[in-house]
Amino acid sequence: MRVQLAQQVPESLGQSDLVIISLRNHQLRGLANPRKQACLTAVHNFLLTRPDGTTAAERFLGQKPRSMFAAVLESVEIPPAPLSPPRRAVG
Repeated sequence: MRVQLAQQVPESLGQSDLVIISLRNHQLRGLANPRKQACLTAVHNFLLTRPDGTTAAERFLGQKPRSMFAAVLESVEIPPAPLSPPRRAVG
């Protein structure tokens, strides 16, 4: 895809024009959404590992962080089970 983009860009464009095109491509992919960007950042920092088995958060903090799944499970309120089974529609 990078080769195709380079073929489509005229040689008269300057560096600032290429930056604008690059930023526009990021916006079109949905990275402008702050919640999505925060989620992807968390995945990058806590879940992706290097070949030596460490994550970015582990290298930054100097210790292994707690499980991301456990942290999410603690912070999400799970609704109680329904008191009665769902009714079937008549018709």
